[in-house]
Amino acid sequence: MDDKALYNTFVGIDIAKNKFDIAILTKNNQFKHKVFAKNKQGFDEFYQWIMKFSGKKLSIMETTNVFYKDLADFLYDKQLSVVVINPKTMPNFANCLNLLNKTDKSDAKALAEYARMQADKLRLYEPKPEIERELLRKNRQLKHINDMIIKEKIRIQTMKDKDCISISQNIITHLE
Repeated sequence: MDDKALYNTFVGIDIAKNKFDIAILTKNNQFKHKVFAKNKQGFDEFYQWIMKFSGKKLSIMETTNVFYKDLADFLYDKQLSVVVINPKTMPNFANCLNLLNKTDKSDAKALAEYARMQADKLRLYEPKPEIERELLRKNRQLKHINDMIIKEKIRIQTMKDKDCISISQNIITHLE
């Protein structure tokens, strides 16, 4: 995107299962921090809060499990610039910033700083088409079931009790 140089407010988002921490790096190089519930109400409150900050915003978060997805889609739907990065990116960057304590707040700050420094190199998030998302969900489920089958087969090798072996074999048959 050509206008990445126009960003002057950077929003670091550290997202977890039930909440997300926000660190906003303003054009005055000051951080503002807040925590929101990871639900529709929390998303709306977050949106209202960040809209109070002037300028063009760039939000950034990591692909933490599947926790990031709903918020990334929400921001995209609100036509806000959002970037989703691989979580392996941040530990080395945080070390460069000499961040000694790792908290959700410090992670959000590091993300905001990363966005400020790398804005012109980051690719904006675009949701995958629904058919692709459905296929990914089904593929994850299939992998999970295959992993369960493998674990159960390994467990059988250590079993001595015939009833337990029979139960495990029934579980494998059912999963297959």
